[in-house]
Amino acid sequence: MNKGQLLRWVCFLACIPSGGALLLKVWGLASMVAGGALFLACLPILAFAYGWSLRHDLSLESALRVGCWGGLAGTVGYDLVRVPFHLYGYRVFAPIQAYGVWLLDSDCSSGLTEALGWLYHFSNGVTFGILYALVGSGRHWGWGVLWGLCLESIILSTPFAHIFHMQGNWPALAIAYGAHVAYGYPLGVIVQRGYDLPHRFKMLSGLLLGCFLFSSIPMEWSKDRRVLPATLQVEVDTLNPKWVRLTSTTTVTFFNPGLNPVTVIQPSGKRQLEVEPGTRHNWEFSQTGIYQFYVKTPGRSISSFVIVDPVEKL
Repeated sequence: MNKGQLLRWVCFLACIPSGGALLLKVWGLASMVAGGALFLACLPILAFAYGWSLRHDLSLESALRVGCWGGLAGTVGYDLVRVPFHLYGYRVFAPIQAYGVWLLDSDCSSGLTEALGWLYHFSNGVTFGILYALVGSGRHWGWGVLWGLCLESIILSTPFAHIFHMQGNWPALAIAYGAHVAYGYPLGVIVQRGYDLPHRFKMLSGLLLGCFLFSSIPMEWSKDRRVLPATLQVEVDTLNPKWVRLTSTTTVTFFNPGLNPVTVIQPSGKRQLEVEPGTRHNWEFSQTGIYQFYVKTPGRSISSFVIVDPVEKL
Protein backbone atom coordinates (compact mmCIF):
# COMPACT_ATOMS: atom_id res chain seq x y z
CA MET A 1 0.00 0.00 0.00
CA ASN A 2 1.49 3.34 -1.07
CA LYS A 3 1.16 6.66 0.76
CA GLY A 4 -1.79 7.78 -1.34
CA GLN A 5 -3.80 4.63 -0.63
CA LEU A 6 -2.94 4.80 3.06
CA LEU A 7 -3.99 8.44 3.27
CA ARG A 8 -7.22 7.65 1.45
CA TRP A 9 -8.15 5.22 4.23
CA VAL A 10 -7.07 7.71 6.88
CA CYS A 11 -9.43 10.28 5.33
CA PHE A 12 -12.21 7.70 5.28
CA LEU A 13 -11.76 7.04 8.99
CA ALA A 14 -11.47 10.77 9.76
CA CYS A 15 -14.93 11.40 8.28
CA ILE A 16 -16.70 8.80 10.40
CA PRO A 17 -16.74 10.75 13.72
CA SER A 18 -19.10 13.38 12.25
CA GLY A 19 -22.09 11.06 11.96
CA GLY A 20 -20.55 8.89 14.65
CA ALA A 21 -21.10 11.59 17.27
CA LEU A 22 -24.86 11.10 17.01
CA LEU A 23 -24.58 7.32 16.98
CA LEU A 24 -22.45 7.39 20.12
CA LYS A 25 -25.16 9.45 21.80
CA VAL A 26 -28.16 7.29 20.81
CA TRP A 27 -26.33 4.09 21.74
CA GLY A 28 -25.36 5.59 25.12
CA LEU A 29 -21.63 5.15 24.52
CA ALA A 30 -20.60 8.83 24.79
CA SER A 31 -22.11 12.30 24.84
CA MET A 32 -22.38 14.35 21.67
CA VAL A 33 -19.93 16.78 23.26
CA ALA A 34 -17.27 14.06 23.25
CA GLY A 35 -18.23 12.85 19.79
CA GLY A 36 -18.18 16.38 18.39
CA ALA A 37 -14.75 17.02 19.94
CA LEU A 38 -13.43 13.86 18.27
CA PHE A 39 -14.70 15.08 14.90
CA LEU A 40 -13.07 18.50 15.38
CA ALA A 41 -9.81 16.71 16.14
CA CYS A 42 -10.10 14.92 12.78
CA LEU A 43 -10.58 18.08 10.71
CA PRO A 44 -6.83 18.94 10.60
CA ILE A 45 -6.21 15.43 9.22
CA LEU A 46 -8.58 16.10 6.32
CA ALA A 47 -7.01 19.51 5.72
CA PHE A 48 -3.50 18.01 5.70
CA ALA A 49 -4.61 15.21 3.37
CA TYR A 50 -6.09 17.66 0.89
CA GLY A 51 -2.95 19.81 0.93
CA TRP A 52 -0.72 16.76 0.42
CA SER A 53 -2.93 15.40 -2.37
CA LEU A 54 -2.67 18.66 -4.32
CA ARG A 55 1.04 17.96 -4.77
CA HIS A 56 1.24 14.19 -4.78
CA ASP A 57 -2.09 12.45 -5.57
CA LEU A 58 -4.61 14.21 -7.82
CA SER A 59 -7.06 11.30 -7.65
CA LEU A 60 -7.30 11.72 -3.87
CA GLU A 61 -7.58 15.48 -4.28
CA SER A 62 -10.45 15.00 -6.73
CA ALA A 63 -12.27 12.60 -4.41
CA LEU A 64 -12.01 15.00 -1.46
CA ARG A 65 -13.07 17.98 -3.56
CA VAL A 66 -16.03 16.47 -5.42
CA GLY A 67 -17.11 14.58 -2.31
CA CYS A 68 -17.24 17.84 -0.37
CA TRP A 69 -19.21 19.75 -3.00
CA GLY A 70 -21.36 16.75 -3.87
CA GLY A 71 -22.19 16.25 -0.21
CA LEU A 72 -23.09 19.92 0.15
CA ALA A 73 -25.30 19.85 -2.97
CA GLY A 74 -26.92 16.65 -1.74
CA THR A 75 -27.64 18.15 1.68
CA VAL A 76 -29.29 21.17 0.06
CA GLY A 77 -31.43 18.81 -2.04
CA TYR A 78 -32.22 16.73 1.04
CA ASP A 79 -33.49 19.78 2.89
CA LEU A 80 -35.32 21.43 -0.02
CA VAL A 81 -37.61 18.46 -0.65
CA ARG A 82 -38.57 18.47 3.03
CA VAL A 83 -39.54 22.15 3.13
CA PRO A 84 -43.12 21.57 1.81
CA PHE A 85 -43.71 18.98 4.54
CA HIS A 86 -42.34 21.41 7.14
CA LEU A 87 -44.73 24.10 5.89
CA TYR A 88 -47.59 21.60 6.05
CA GLY A 89 -46.86 20.95 9.72
CA TYR A 90 -44.49 17.98 9.93
CA ARG A 91 -41.54 18.70 12.27
CA VAL A 92 -39.00 17.21 9.88
CA PHE A 93 -36.21 19.56 11.00
CA ALA A 94 -36.74 19.03 14.74
CA PRO A 95 -33.86 16.54 15.24
CA ILE A 96 -31.40 19.12 13.85
CA GLN A 97 -32.34 21.49 16.67
CA ALA A 98 -31.85 18.72 19.24
CA TYR A 99 -28.33 18.07 17.92
CA GLY A 100 -27.29 21.62 18.81
CA VAL A 101 -28.68 21.30 22.35
CA TRP A 102 -26.74 18.07 22.87
CA LEU A 103 -23.53 19.36 21.30
CA LEU A 104 -23.44 22.31 23.68
CA ASP A 105 -24.71 20.23 26.62
CA SER A 106 -27.32 22.96 27.04
CA ASP A 107 -30.42 23.05 29.22
CA CYS A 108 -32.45 24.67 26.46
CA SER A 109 -32.33 25.72 22.83
CA SER A 110 -31.09 29.13 21.70
CA GLY A 111 -29.94 30.89 18.56
CA LEU A 112 -26.48 29.42 19.15
CA THR A 113 -27.68 25.84 19.56
CA GLU A 114 -29.83 26.24 16.44
CA ALA A 115 -26.85 27.43 14.39
CA LEU A 116 -24.63 24.66 15.74
CA GLY A 117 -27.27 22.02 15.02
CA TRP A 118 -27.52 23.12 11.40
CA LEU A 119 -23.73 23.31 11.09
CA TYR A 120 -23.51 19.74 12.40
CA HIS A 121 -26.23 18.68 9.96
CA PHE A 122 -24.27 20.09 7.00
CA SER A 123 -21.01 18.61 8.28
CA ASN A 124 -22.70 15.20 8.17
CA GLY A 125 -23.84 15.76 4.61
CA VAL A 126 -20.38 16.83 3.49
CA THR A 127 -18.48 14.05 5.27
CA PHE A 128 -20.91 11.41 4.01
CA GLY A 129 -20.27 12.82 0.54
CA ILE A 130 -16.51 12.51 1.00
CA LEU A 131 -16.92 8.95 2.29
CA TYR A 132 -18.84 8.06 -0.86
CA ALA A 133 -16.39 9.81 -3.20
CA LEU A 134 -13.41 8.02 -1.65
CA VAL A 135 -14.80 4.65 -2.75
CA GLY A 136 -17.23 5.57 -5.54
CA SER A 137 -15.36 7.98 -7.83
CA GLY A 138 -16.48 7.50 -11.43
CA ARG A 139 -19.33 5.12 -10.55
CA HIS A 140 -22.82 5.56 -12.00
CA TRP A 141 -24.91 8.13 -10.13
CA GLY A 142 -27.32 5.38 -9.08
CA TRP A 143 -24.75 4.22 -6.54
CA GLY A 144 -25.05 7.65 -4.93
CA VAL A 145 -28.80 7.17 -4.54
CA LEU A 146 -28.20 3.73 -3.04
CA TRP A 147 -25.65 5.28 -0.67
CA GLY A 148 -28.23 7.80 0.51
CA LEU A 149 -30.83 5.09 1.11
CA CYS A 150 -28.28 2.98 2.99
CA LEU A 151 -27.45 5.92 5.27
CA GLU A 152 -31.11 6.27 6.22
CA SER A 153 -31.46 2.52 6.78
CA ILE A 154 -28.42 2.52 9.06
CA ILE A 155 -29.70 5.35 11.25
CA LEU A 156 -33.16 3.76 11.47
CA SER A 157 -31.60 0.51 12.66
CA THR A 158 -30.29 2.32 15.76
CA PRO A 159 -32.18 3.66 18.81
CA PHE A 160 -32.52 6.95 16.87
CA ALA A 161 -35.76 5.66 15.32
CA HIS A 162 -37.32 5.05 18.73
CA ILE A 163 -35.96 8.22 20.33
CA PHE A 164 -37.41 10.43 17.58
CA HIS A 165 -40.68 8.46 17.31
CA MET A 166 -40.12 7.18 13.76
CA GLN A 167 -40.92 3.51 14.38
CA GLY A 168 -44.17 2.75 12.58
CA ASN A 169 -44.52 6.40 11.55
CA TRP A 170 -45.00 5.67 7.86
CA PRO A 171 -45.37 9.29 6.63
CA ALA A 172 -42.14 10.25 8.43
CA LEU A 173 -40.34 7.20 7.04
CA ALA A 174 -41.52 7.94 3.50
CA ILE A 175 -40.34 11.56 3.79
CA ALA A 176 -36.98 10.43 5.19
CA TYR A 177 -36.29 7.93 2.42
CA GLY A 178 -37.51 10.31 -0.29
CA ALA A 179 -35.21 13.04 1.05
CA HIS A 180 -32.25 10.66 0.95
CA VAL A 181 -32.94 10.01 -2.73
CA ALA A 182 -32.71 13.80 -3.18
CA TYR A 183 -29.40 13.68 -1.30
CA GLY A 184 -27.92 10.77 -3.22
CA TYR A 185 -28.81 11.91 -6.73
CA PRO A 186 -26.79 15.19 -6.88
CA LEU A 187 -23.99 13.54 -4.92
CA GLY A 188 -23.91 10.62 -7.35
CA VAL A 189 -23.92 12.85 -10.43
CA ILE A 190 -21.16 15.16 -9.18
CA VAL A 191 -18.94 12.28 -8.07
CA GLN A 192 -19.54 10.34 -11.30
CA ARG A 193 -18.61 13.27 -13.54
CA GLY A 194 -15.99 14.83 -11.27
CA TYR A 195 -17.54 18.27 -11.53
CA ASP A 196 -15.19 21.18 -10.86
CA LEU A 197 -17.62 23.83 -9.69
CA PRO A 198 -16.84 27.46 -10.60
CA HIS A 199 -14.90 29.36 -7.93
CA ARG A 200 -17.53 32.11 -7.80
CA PHE A 201 -20.24 29.53 -7.21
CA LYS A 202 -18.23 28.08 -4.33
CA MET A 203 -17.73 31.50 -2.76
CA LEU A 204 -21.43 32.37 -3.12
CA SER A 205 -22.47 29.00 -1.69
CA GLY A 206 -20.19 29.46 1.30
CA LEU A 207 -21.50 32.97 1.91
CA LEU A 208 -25.15 31.93 1.67
CA LEU A 209 -24.55 28.92 3.90
CA GLY A 210 -22.84 31.09 6.51
CA CYS A 211 -25.69 33.61 6.47
CA PHE A 212 -28.25 30.81 6.80
CA LEU A 213 -26.46 29.09 9.66
CA PHE A 214 -25.84 32.14 11.81
CA SER A 215 -28.85 34.32 11.03
CA SER A 216 -30.74 32.49 13.77
CA ILE A 217 -28.44 33.87 16.50
CA PRO A 218 -29.58 37.53 16.30
CA MET A 219 -33.13 36.50 15.34
CA GLU A 220 -33.52 34.40 18.49
CA TRP A 221 -31.62 36.76 20.82
CA SER A 222 -34.69 38.51 22.29
CA LYS A 223 -36.44 35.17 22.88
CA ASP A 224 -33.31 33.70 24.47
CA ARG A 225 -33.23 36.46 27.09
CA ARG A 226 -36.76 35.57 28.24
CA VAL A 227 -36.02 31.88 28.83
CA LEU A 228 -36.45 30.57 32.38
CA PRO A 229 -34.82 27.36 33.72
CA ALA A 230 -36.79 24.16 33.04
CA THR A 231 -39.74 26.26 31.90
CA LEU A 232 -41.88 26.52 28.78
CA GLN A 233 -43.32 30.03 28.74
CA VAL A 234 -46.51 30.80 26.84
CA GLU A 235 -45.99 33.61 24.33
CA VAL A 236 -49.33 34.18 22.56
CA ASP A 237 -49.70 30.95 20.52
CA THR A 238 -46.20 29.49 20.98
CA LEU A 239 -43.99 28.19 23.76
CA ASN A 240 -40.53 29.60 24.50
CA PRO A 241 -37.95 28.08 24.15
CA LYS A 242 -38.26 25.55 21.31
CA TRP A 243 -36.43 22.91 23.33
CA VAL A 244 -36.02 22.32 27.07
CA ARG A 245 -33.60 19.64 28.24
CA LEU A 246 -34.01 18.07 31.67
CA THR A 247 -31.02 16.28 33.20
CA SER A 248 -31.26 16.72 36.97
CA THR A 249 -35.05 16.82 37.21
CA THR A 250 -38.03 15.19 35.49
CA THR A 251 -40.35 18.18 35.86
CA VAL A 252 -40.97 21.03 33.43
CA THR A 253 -42.95 24.14 34.36
CA PHE A 254 -45.53 25.79 32.09
CA PHE A 255 -45.82 29.53 32.78
CA ASN A 256 -48.50 31.76 31.29
CA PRO A 257 -47.62 35.45 31.85
CA GLY A 258 -50.35 36.60 29.46
CA LEU A 259 -53.90 37.82 30.00
CA ASN A 260 -55.73 34.89 28.47
CA PRO A 261 -55.98 31.22 29.44
CA VAL A 262 -54.41 28.68 27.09
CA THR A 263 -54.54 24.95 26.56
CA VAL A 264 -51.25 23.11 26.13
CA ILE A 265 -51.43 19.85 24.20
CA GLN A 266 -49.10 16.86 24.39
CA PRO A 267 -50.16 14.88 21.28
CA SER A 268 -48.23 11.64 21.80
CA GLY A 269 -49.73 11.12 25.25
CA LYS A 270 -53.10 12.59 24.22
CA ARG A 271 -52.99 14.82 27.29
CA GLN A 272 -53.66 18.51 27.78
CA LEU A 273 -53.12 21.14 30.44
CA GLU A 274 -55.16 24.27 31.12
CA VAL A 275 -52.89 27.18 32.09
CA GLU A 276 -54.66 30.22 33.51
CA PRO A 277 -53.22 33.75 33.16
CA GLY A 278 -50.36 34.46 35.54
CA THR A 279 -50.10 30.85 36.74
CA ARG A 280 -47.46 28.12 36.68
CA HIS A 281 -48.13 24.41 36.37
CA ASN A 282 -45.65 21.57 36.73
CA TRP A 283 -45.62 18.57 34.38
CA GLU A 284 -43.91 15.44 35.67
CA PHE A 285 -42.42 12.84 33.31
CA SER A 286 -42.38 9.21 34.34
CA GLN A 287 -39.66 8.16 31.89
CA THR A 288 -36.93 9.59 29.72
CA GLY A 289 -37.57 10.54 26.11
CA ILE A 290 -38.52 13.41 23.83
CA TYR A 291 -41.97 14.95 24.30
CA GLN A 292 -43.82 17.37 22.01
CA PHE A 293 -46.05 20.22 23.24
CA TYR A 294 -47.97 23.01 21.55
CA VAL A 295 -50.53 25.68 22.38
CA LYS A 296 -54.03 24.88 21.14
CA THR A 297 -55.06 27.49 18.57
CA PRO A 298 -57.66 27.72 15.77
CA GLY A 299 -54.83 27.60 13.21
CA ARG A 300 -51.40 26.01 13.01
CA SER A 301 -49.29 26.15 16.17
CA ILE A 302 -45.52 25.71 16.32
CA SER A 303 -44.46 22.94 18.69
CA SER A 304 -41.82 22.96 21.39
CA PHE A 305 -40.11 19.85 22.78
CA VAL A 306 -38.85 18.57 26.10
CA ILE A 307 -35.86 16.24 26.24
CA VAL A 308 -35.74 14.13 29.39
CA ASP A 309 -32.20 12.81 29.29
CA PRO A 310 -30.69 10.28 29.05
CA VAL A 311 -32.97 9.45 26.10
CA GLU A 312 -30.71 6.53 25.18
CA LYS A 313 -32.06 4.64 28.21
CA LEU A 314 -35.51 4.32 26.67
